[in-house]
Amino acid sequence: MLKSSEKESQRRMAFDSHRNEKEVRVALERTQASLAEALERTEQSLNRANQKIESLNASYRNSQDYNTGLQQYNSKLQRDSDSYKASLERLGQEKSVIIETIAMLQGKYGMLQDELSSFQVRQRHQFSFDKVLNPEESQEEVFAEISQLVQNAVYGHKLEKVMAGDSRGDEDELGSN
Repeated sequence: MLKSSEKESQRRMAFDSHRNEKEVRVALERTQASLAEALERTEQSLNRANQKIESLNASYRNSQDYNTGLQQYNSKLQRDSDSYKASLERLGQEKSVIIETIAMLQGKYGMLQDELSSFQVRQRHQFSFDKVLNPEESQEEVFAEISQLVQNAVYGHKLEKVMAGDSRGDEDELGSN
């Protein structure tokens, strides 16, 4: 009987071992399923994290591009500002020169007005006219009279130069006087 109790004991042990093995297998399958779910959640989290990293990298690149653009624009504004400042300084200097010139010209204007008045007074007494053109005369008559006077003046000038010893009597020189 010993053998039968030994067999029974072995069968029980085998049965217990089989049950334990089955329970361990079920526990392992549950653990494996749980680990598979955890792995899937972790992979999803990793994918989301990678997408966030890509998004942040894209935002960073955009920020860098924007920052570079702002720096270039700032440099341009600074150059423009410097140019405008130099122009304003130059215009201020030109304005000062113009104001000084105007002040000087105003002083000379008064002197020239006095000289002109004095000259006009003297001129009235020194000159007499041998011919006065009437307002009723035609334009052709006035032109003919003035042309004759100009030709006489030119001829007289040339004659004066010849008499003074200058035989050229160039019209170029006459035109420049």
